[in-house]
Amino acid sequence: MQASEGDTEIGVSIDSAQEETAAGLVSLPDDLDEDFDESLPNGENLIAAAVALAATDSRDGLSQAQMVQRYWRFAPDEELVDLTPEQLLTAARSHRELAAVRKPGELKLRLTLVPDQHHSVVELVTDDMPFLVSSVTGALSARNLDVQLLVHPLMVIRRHAETGELEEVCADVEPDDEIPGDLVESWMRVEIDPVRDPQEQEQVQEDLRRVLEDVRRAVNDWPAMRSRALSLADEIAHEELPVPDRDINDSVELLKWLADDHFTFLGYREYELKHEGEHELIQAIPGTGLGILQGDQETPRMLRSMTPEAHRKALEKRLLIITKANSRS
Repeated sequence: MQASEGDTEIGVSIDSAQEETAAGLVSLPDDLDEDFDESLPNGENLIAAAVALAATDSRDGLSQAQMVQRYWRFAPDEELVDLTPEQLLTAARSHRELAAVRKPGELKLRLTLVPDQHHSVVELVTDDMPFLVSSVTGALSARNLDVQLLVHPLMVIRRHAETGELEEVCADVEPDDEIPGDLVESWMRVEIDPVRDPQEQEQVQEDLRRVLEDVRRAVNDWPAMRSRALSLADEIAHEELPVPDRDINDSVELLKWLADDHFTFLGYREYELKHEGEHELIQAIPGTGLGILQGDQETPRMLRSMTPEAHRKALEKRLLIITKANSRS
Protein backbone atom coordinates (compact mmCIF):
# COMPACT_ATOMS: atom_id res chain seq x y z
CA MET A 1 0.00 0.00 0.00
CA GLN A 2 1.51 3.30 -1.06
CA ALA A 3 1.19 6.58 0.81
CA SER A 4 -1.33 9.03 -0.62
CA GLU A 5 -0.24 11.74 -3.00
CA GLY A 6 -0.36 14.38 -0.30
CA ASP A 7 2.01 12.29 1.85
CA THR A 8 4.71 11.60 -0.79
CA GLU A 9 7.34 13.33 1.33
CA ILE A 10 7.31 10.25 3.60
CA GLY A 11 9.06 8.39 0.82
CA VAL A 12 8.02 4.88 1.88
CA SER A 13 4.95 2.70 1.63
CA ILE A 14 3.05 1.70 4.75
CA ASP A 15 4.26 -1.87 4.31
CA SER A 16 7.91 -0.86 4.08
CA ALA A 17 7.56 1.40 7.13
CA GLN A 18 6.28 -1.58 9.11
CA GLU A 19 9.24 -3.67 7.94
CA GLU A 20 11.73 -1.01 9.03
CA THR A 21 10.04 -0.77 12.42
CA ALA A 22 10.33 -4.52 12.83
CA ALA A 23 14.02 -4.32 11.91
CA GLY A 24 14.65 -1.76 14.62
CA LEU A 25 15.19 1.19 12.30
CA VAL A 26 12.20 3.11 13.74
CA SER A 27 11.53 3.51 17.47
CA LEU A 28 9.14 5.44 19.69
CA PRO A 29 10.41 8.12 22.08
CA ASP A 30 10.83 6.92 25.66
CA ASP A 31 8.36 9.48 27.02
CA LEU A 32 5.72 8.28 24.56
CA ASP A 33 6.22 4.72 25.78
CA GLU A 34 5.61 5.94 29.33
CA ASP A 35 2.36 7.61 28.25
CA PHE A 36 1.12 4.35 26.79
CA ASP A 37 2.07 2.52 29.99
CA GLU A 38 0.00 4.87 32.17
CA SER A 39 -3.04 2.85 33.14
CA LEU A 40 -6.58 4.12 33.30
CA PRO A 41 -8.37 3.95 36.66
CA ASN A 42 -10.35 0.82 37.40
CA GLY A 43 -13.82 2.32 37.17
CA GLU A 44 -15.54 -0.61 38.85
CA ASN A 45 -13.29 -0.43 41.91
CA LEU A 46 -13.51 3.37 42.05
CA ILE A 47 -17.31 3.30 41.98
CA ALA A 48 -17.36 0.50 44.56
CA ALA A 49 -15.26 2.67 46.88
CA ALA A 50 -17.70 5.57 46.44
CA VAL A 51 -20.61 3.24 47.15
CA ALA A 52 -18.88 2.04 50.32
CA LEU A 53 -18.46 5.64 51.47
CA ALA A 54 -22.16 6.26 50.92
CA ALA A 55 -23.29 3.05 52.61
CA THR A 56 -23.10 4.58 56.08
CA ASP A 57 -25.32 7.53 55.17
CA SER A 58 -29.01 7.45 54.29
CA ARG A 59 -30.84 10.74 53.83
CA ASP A 60 -34.56 11.36 53.46
CA GLY A 61 -35.20 7.61 53.50
CA LEU A 62 -33.15 7.07 50.33
CA SER A 63 -30.26 4.67 50.02
CA GLN A 64 -27.35 6.86 49.02
CA ALA A 65 -25.28 3.80 48.19
CA GLN A 66 -27.80 2.51 45.65
CA MET A 67 -28.14 5.95 44.15
CA VAL A 68 -24.37 6.37 43.74
CA GLN A 69 -24.08 2.95 42.11
CA ARG A 70 -26.88 3.78 39.70
CA TYR A 71 -25.46 7.20 38.92
CA TRP A 72 -21.96 6.12 37.89
CA ARG A 73 -22.42 2.53 36.73
CA PHE A 74 -22.05 3.18 32.98
CA ALA A 75 -19.28 5.79 33.21
CA PRO A 76 -16.28 4.56 31.15
CA ASP A 77 -12.89 4.37 32.83
CA GLU A 78 -11.47 7.19 30.70
CA GLU A 79 -14.14 9.55 32.08
CA LEU A 80 -12.99 8.85 35.65
CA VAL A 81 -9.35 9.88 35.29
CA ASP A 82 -8.17 11.98 38.27
CA LEU A 83 -11.45 11.48 40.16
CA THR A 84 -11.62 10.12 43.70
CA PRO A 85 -14.36 8.12 45.44
CA GLU A 86 -15.15 11.21 47.50
CA GLN A 87 -15.68 13.26 44.33
CA LEU A 88 -17.95 10.62 42.83
CA LEU A 89 -20.04 10.61 46.00
CA THR A 90 -20.21 14.41 46.16
CA ALA A 91 -21.31 14.67 42.52
CA ALA A 92 -24.08 12.10 42.94
CA ARG A 93 -25.33 13.77 46.13
CA SER A 94 -25.36 17.17 44.44
CA HIS A 95 -27.49 15.83 41.62
CA ARG A 96 -29.85 14.13 44.05
CA GLU A 97 -30.35 17.48 45.80
CA LEU A 98 -31.21 19.12 42.47
CA ALA A 99 -33.73 16.34 41.79
CA ALA A 100 -35.31 16.52 45.27
CA VAL A 101 -38.57 18.04 44.03
CA ARG A 102 -39.72 17.87 40.42
CA LYS A 103 -43.00 17.44 38.59
CA PRO A 104 -43.40 15.65 35.22
CA GLY A 105 -42.43 17.90 32.34
CA GLU A 106 -40.38 20.23 34.54
CA LEU A 107 -36.72 20.91 33.75
CA LYS A 108 -34.32 21.25 36.68
CA LEU A 109 -31.10 22.94 35.57
CA ARG A 110 -28.07 24.29 37.39
CA LEU A 111 -24.72 25.70 36.24
CA THR A 112 -22.00 25.89 38.88
CA LEU A 113 -18.43 27.17 38.81
CA VAL A 114 -16.44 24.77 40.98
CA PRO A 115 -14.21 26.30 43.69
CA ASP A 116 -10.94 25.49 41.90
CA GLN A 117 -12.33 27.37 38.83
CA HIS A 118 -10.79 24.84 36.44
CA HIS A 119 -14.21 23.87 35.14
CA SER A 120 -17.94 24.49 35.47
CA VAL A 121 -20.62 21.85 35.98
CA VAL A 122 -23.97 21.65 34.23
CA GLU A 123 -26.52 19.47 36.05
CA LEU A 124 -29.97 18.79 34.68
CA VAL A 125 -32.93 16.58 35.50
CA THR A 126 -35.66 16.09 32.92
CA ASP A 127 -37.99 13.53 31.41
CA ASP A 128 -36.14 10.92 29.40
CA MET A 129 -36.27 11.86 25.71
CA PRO A 130 -34.29 11.27 22.52
CA PHE A 131 -31.69 13.80 21.36
CA LEU A 132 -30.82 15.09 24.85
CA VAL A 133 -27.07 14.51 24.73
CA SER A 134 -26.57 15.81 21.19
CA SER A 135 -28.76 18.84 21.88
CA VAL A 136 -26.97 19.78 25.11
CA THR A 137 -23.47 19.29 23.71
CA GLY A 138 -24.45 21.16 20.55
CA ALA A 139 -25.66 24.16 22.56
CA LEU A 140 -22.44 24.18 24.58
CA SER A 141 -20.31 23.82 21.46
CA ALA A 142 -22.09 26.81 19.92
CA ARG A 143 -20.64 28.85 22.81
CA ASN A 144 -17.19 27.30 22.32
CA LEU A 145 -17.41 25.42 25.62
CA ASP A 146 -15.58 22.09 25.48
CA VAL A 147 -17.01 19.09 27.31
CA GLN A 148 -14.51 17.56 29.74
CA LEU A 149 -16.79 14.91 31.26
CA LEU A 150 -20.33 13.75 30.54
CA VAL A 151 -22.37 11.37 32.68
CA HIS A 152 -25.91 10.54 31.62
CA PRO A 153 -27.64 7.98 33.85
CA LEU A 154 -31.29 7.08 33.35
CA MET A 155 -32.84 6.96 36.81
CA VAL A 156 -36.00 4.99 37.57
CA ILE A 157 -37.56 6.81 40.50
CA ARG A 158 -40.77 7.29 42.42
CA ARG A 159 -42.15 10.67 43.45
CA HIS A 160 -45.02 11.92 45.55
CA ALA A 161 -47.96 12.26 43.17
CA GLU A 162 -48.92 15.75 44.33
CA THR A 163 -45.73 17.44 45.52
CA GLY A 164 -43.22 15.81 43.16
CA GLU A 165 -40.94 15.03 46.11
CA LEU A 166 -38.39 12.29 45.41
CA GLU A 167 -39.28 9.22 47.47
CA GLU A 168 -37.22 6.37 46.04
CA VAL A 169 -34.48 5.56 43.55
CA CYS A 170 -35.35 2.13 42.13
CA ALA A 171 -31.89 0.59 42.04
CA ASP A 172 -33.01 -2.81 40.76
CA VAL A 173 -35.36 -1.60 38.00
CA GLU A 174 -34.15 -0.96 34.45
CA PRO A 175 -35.73 1.86 32.40
CA ASP A 176 -37.49 -0.66 30.13
CA ASP A 177 -38.97 -2.53 33.10
CA GLU A 178 -40.71 0.27 34.96
CA ILE A 179 -44.17 -0.34 36.36
CA PRO A 180 -47.08 2.08 36.87
CA GLY A 181 -45.94 4.73 39.32
CA ASP A 182 -42.30 4.59 38.21
CA LEU A 183 -40.77 7.54 36.37
CA VAL A 184 -37.77 7.36 34.05
CA GLU A 185 -35.74 10.54 34.32
CA SER A 186 -32.61 11.70 32.60
CA TRP A 187 -29.98 13.01 35.02
CA MET A 188 -27.13 14.58 33.07
CA ARG A 189 -23.87 15.95 34.47
CA VAL A 190 -21.56 17.81 32.08
CA GLU A 191 -18.23 19.28 33.14
CA ILE A 192 -17.19 22.06 30.77
CA ASP A 193 -14.68 24.87 30.41
CA PRO A 194 -15.01 27.38 33.27
CA VAL A 195 -17.75 29.98 32.86
CA ARG A 196 -16.78 32.75 35.28
CA ASP A 197 -18.84 35.72 34.12
CA PRO A 198 -22.28 35.76 35.82
CA GLN A 199 -23.96 37.17 32.72
CA GLU A 200 -22.49 34.43 30.54
CA GLN A 201 -23.64 31.84 33.09
CA GLU A 202 -27.21 33.11 32.68
CA GLN A 203 -26.88 33.05 28.89
CA VAL A 204 -25.61 29.46 28.88
CA GLN A 205 -28.49 28.34 31.07
CA GLU A 206 -30.98 30.20 28.88
CA ASP A 207 -29.56 28.52 25.77
CA LEU A 208 -29.90 25.10 27.38
CA ARG A 209 -33.45 25.78 28.54
CA ARG A 210 -34.47 26.91 25.06
CA VAL A 211 -32.85 23.93 23.35
CA LEU A 212 -34.34 21.40 25.76
CA GLU A 213 -37.79 22.98 25.43
CA ASP A 214 -37.47 22.60 21.65
CA VAL A 215 -36.53 18.94 22.14
CA ARG A 216 -39.53 18.37 24.39
CA ARG A 217 -41.91 19.97 21.91
CA ALA A 218 -40.49 18.08 18.93
CA VAL A 219 -40.59 14.73 20.75
CA ASN A 220 -44.08 15.22 22.17
CA ASP A 221 -45.55 16.35 18.83
CA TRP A 222 -43.67 13.88 16.63
CA PRO A 223 -46.64 11.46 16.31
CA ALA A 224 -48.95 14.34 15.34
CA MET A 225 -46.47 15.67 12.76
CA ARG A 226 -46.02 12.22 11.25
CA SER A 227 -49.79 11.78 11.12
CA ARG A 228 -50.14 15.17 9.41
CA ALA A 229 -47.59 14.17 6.74
CA LEU A 230 -49.59 11.02 5.98
CA SER A 231 -52.84 12.99 5.91
CA LEU A 232 -51.35 15.46 3.43
CA ALA A 233 -50.20 12.59 1.24
CA ASP A 234 -53.72 11.20 1.23
CA GLU A 235 -55.29 14.60 0.55
CA ILE A 236 -53.16 15.48 -2.48
CA ALA A 237 -53.54 11.97 -3.88
CA HIS A 238 -57.33 12.37 -4.11
CA GLU A 239 -57.71 16.03 -5.05
CA GLU A 240 -57.85 17.62 -8.48
CA LEU A 241 -54.78 19.84 -8.53
CA PRO A 242 -53.42 22.08 -11.32
CA VAL A 243 -50.07 20.27 -11.44
CA PRO A 244 -48.79 17.31 -13.51
CA ASP A 245 -49.73 13.82 -12.27
CA ARG A 246 -46.04 12.98 -11.96
CA ASP A 247 -45.55 15.79 -9.42
CA ILE A 248 -48.51 14.51 -7.42
CA ASN A 249 -47.24 10.93 -7.38
CA ASP A 250 -43.69 11.97 -6.47
CA SER A 251 -44.95 14.19 -3.65
CA VAL A 252 -47.17 11.45 -2.22
CA GLU A 253 -44.34 8.91 -2.30
CA LEU A 254 -41.89 11.33 -0.67
CA LEU A 255 -44.25 12.26 2.16
CA LYS A 256 -44.94 8.60 2.90
CA TRP A 257 -41.23 7.80 2.78
CA LEU A 258 -40.43 10.63 5.21
CA ALA A 259 -43.14 9.41 7.59
CA ASP A 260 -41.71 5.88 7.50
CA ASP A 261 -39.01 6.80 10.07
CA HIS A 262 -36.70 8.29 7.42
CA PHE A 263 -36.96 11.83 8.74
CA THR A 264 -37.05 13.57 12.11
CA PHE A 265 -39.93 16.02 12.18
CA LEU A 266 -39.06 19.09 14.27
CA GLY A 267 -41.86 21.50 13.47
CA TYR A 268 -45.00 22.00 11.38
CA ARG A 269 -47.17 25.02 10.68
CA GLU A 270 -49.65 25.97 7.97
CA TYR A 271 -49.57 29.36 6.22
CA GLU A 272 -51.86 31.29 3.93
CA LEU A 273 -50.61 33.50 1.11
CA LYS A 274 -52.55 36.78 1.09
CA HIS A 275 -52.68 39.91 -1.03
CA GLU A 276 -53.33 43.28 0.60
CA GLY A 277 -53.34 46.00 -2.00
CA GLU A 278 -50.00 45.88 -3.74
CA HIS A 279 -48.43 43.82 -0.99
CA GLU A 280 -48.08 40.06 -0.75
CA LEU A 281 -47.78 38.56 2.69
CA ILE A 282 -47.71 35.18 4.37
CA GLN A 283 -49.94 34.57 7.40
CA ALA A 284 -49.67 31.65 9.82
CA ILE A 285 -52.97 29.82 10.33
CA PRO A 286 -53.76 29.82 14.08
CA GLY A 287 -53.79 26.45 15.83
CA THR A 288 -51.80 24.58 13.18
CA GLY A 289 -48.35 24.79 14.80
CA LEU A 290 -46.68 21.62 16.07
CA GLY A 291 -43.26 20.82 17.54
CA ILE A 292 -40.91 23.77 17.72
CA LEU A 293 -43.47 25.78 15.70
CA GLN A 294 -46.41 25.05 18.00
CA GLY A 295 -46.76 28.65 19.15
CA ASP A 296 -49.02 30.83 17.00
CA GLN A 297 -47.30 33.46 14.88
CA GLU A 298 -49.83 36.28 14.87
CA THR A 299 -48.00 38.92 12.81
CA PRO A 300 -48.03 38.31 9.04
CA ARG A 301 -44.78 38.66 7.16
CA MET A 302 -44.34 40.67 4.00
CA LEU A 303 -42.82 38.61 1.20
CA ARG A 304 -40.66 41.56 0.21
CA SER A 305 -38.93 41.29 3.60
CA MET A 306 -37.64 37.83 2.66
CA THR A 307 -34.54 37.11 0.64
CA PRO A 308 -35.13 37.22 -3.13
CA GLU A 309 -34.76 33.44 -3.34
CA ALA A 310 -37.28 32.82 -0.53
CA HIS A 311 -39.66 35.31 -2.16
CA ARG A 312 -39.52 33.42 -5.44
CA LYS A 313 -39.99 30.04 -3.73
CA ALA A 314 -43.11 31.24 -1.92
CA LEU A 315 -44.74 32.17 -5.23
CA GLU A 316 -43.77 29.08 -7.22
CA LYS A 317 -46.68 27.10 -8.64
CA ARG A 318 -45.34 23.82 -7.30
CA LEU A 319 -46.95 21.23 -5.07
CA LEU A 320 -43.87 20.46 -2.96
CA ILE A 321 -40.90 22.74 -2.35
CA ILE A 322 -37.78 21.54 -0.56
CA THR A 323 -35.47 24.20 0.79
CA LYS A 324 -32.90 24.77 3.52
CA ALA A 325 -33.73 26.90 6.54
CA ASN A 326 -31.41 29.65 7.72
CA SER A 327 -31.91 28.72 11.40
CA ARG A 328 -30.12 26.19 13.61
CA SER A 329 -32.01 22.90 13.98
